[in-house]
Amino acid sequence: MSATRRLWRWLGWKGAVVAAIWMGASLHLLGQVLRYTVDMPYADDFGFVEYITGDTPITWEWLWEPHNEHRMITPKLLLVGVTRAAGVDFRAVPCFSVGLMAAIAAYVLVVLRNTRGRFELHHALVPLVLCSWAQSESFTWTSPLNIVLSSAALLAWWASIKEHQRTGNLALHLTAMIAAVIVVTSGGTGVAAITGIAPWYAWKAVNRDRTLGERYSSAIAAICFTLYLVVYVMAYQRQEGHPATQSFLQTAHCALRLFAAPFANLSSVIDGVGAIVVVVLLVLTGRALRDWRAHDATFALLLAVGGVVGAVAIGRAGFGLDIAPRYATLATPLVIVV
Repeated sequence: MSATRRLWRWLGWKGAVVAAIWMGASLHLLGQVLRYTVDMPYADDFGFVEYITGDTPITWEWLWEPHNEHRMITPKLLLVGVTRAAGVDFRAVPCFSVGLMAAIAAYVLVVLRNTRGRFELHHALVPLVLCSWAQSESFTWTSPLNIVLSSAALLAWWASIKEHQRTGNLALHLTAMIAAVIVVTSGGTGVAAITGIAPWYAWKAVNRDRTLGERYSSAIAAICFTLYLVVYVMAYQRQEGHPATQSFLQTAHCALRLFAAPFANLSSVIDGVGAIVVVVLLVLTGRALRDWRAHDATFALLLAVGGVVGAVAIGRAGFGLDIAPRYATLATPLVIVV
């Protein structure tokens, strides 16, 4: 049997449709980025220029130094490395972000297909949400790399766990741990995801269905991530000039809009869409509780995204209820649950 025929049998006609949508969404996003991105720093990017050019050396103190309340260890390294590799071209990181999100979308699609044994047409939601131009602000300048990286790594963490549960491949267990490290070192939004990551590893540490090595490594991961969260919170420095949230209802309203942002970030419909998304999540969660062990990674993902949305809502509600497009990226992993 030829490779083409084997691929067609693996895809099926539904998989071919999903693959075509993935390709179209990825190329459209890349085309928009190439059209609107310029080779010059913008806004927060100026804080990285001296490190990109090499005028100031990269040190641990700088990596740990907060940038607008975020300790962006991994994003800073990637941001400097990618821009330098491209000859100090500030369009490199946006293009890298598009490639990363498209690759993660493909990885998630493969995992969904392997888990179910076939593609379904609703799997097309994955590339349509992850590679949507609705997140334009995340892909048209350099600094939002921390947002793209934390969401992409969180999806990679979930996908690697699902594949490890299906195959038992130890390399996937280690891949998931690396992805989790990238998530939590991406900044404040990544740290907030520990609300789902650490409990999941704690659960696996006491789960007798796992091998002894997996249980020990999961226990170490749960402890390390929890300690990192404690250190991060203790070292937290609130950004001057950020207005405080006025009330709990304002924060909750902001969180509702963040849940809706990946699907419809339009002021006229966002509240309604947010309510629909929350209701759908509650219904699906209730159904999944019947077989919660099979869905433990997805529950952990939902907790992680909930922690991220909650943290952003607390930090941004004081600015008002208009959701900047870059924050839509933080809630995109919800497409897995939906």
